[in-house]
Amino acid sequence: MTEQIKERKRYMNVEEVADYLGFSEDTIRSWIKTRKIPILKFDRAVRFDTDKIDIWLKDKEVPVLSNRWLSFCLSDFSRISLKQMFTDGDIMK
Repeated sequence: MTEQIKERKRYMNVEEVADYLGFSEDTIRSWIKTRKIPILKFDRAVRFDTDKIDIWLKDKEVPVLSNRWLSFCLSDFSRISLKQMFTDGDIMK
């Protein structure tokens, strides 16, 4: 069986970018109106540059916390409020 390789398009329309990102067309249109997604506009036609969408996605990535940082967040120290630290003078020690 031969595997078909789908050629990647440089520019996508709303329907295609919605499918590419896994969101509804309404969500994509909402992002267009609020300028939350990079677009190209030709008169009334809206297109999405696939390369720019990929960069935009990469910018949305939230890094994974390291185990060390996670341990700190769960430690007793992290439960001390900043106000308490300043009041007790611990921040200056």
